[in-house]
Amino acid sequence: MVSALLQAGGAREAVLFTFSDKPSMLCSVASEGFALMPEPAVMPLLPKHVHALTSARGPVVLNPGSYEIFLSSNGNVAPETVQVHRPAES
Repeated sequence: MVSALLQAGGAREAVLFTFSDKPSMLCSVASEGFALMPEPAVMPLLPKHVHALTSARGPVVLNPGSYEIFLSSNGNVAPETVQVHRPAES
């Protein structure tokens, strides 16, 4: 599934997470393309991120303008962990 998502999106790395609200966290179930990715990768979430995830009405594409709604670059994870990659323009 992750390989298909990589190909469809033209990405180099991908992670598929499951969401748990008690305790509030994301836990990886599959990943591809990362040099260092623990299995499973566990990411604790802040209350504002839990609210954003539970109120989302469907899949959300994260981009530089929206990722802080769902993930923090300086609160619950290191800034290097959450990076939004823009596809190369052709």
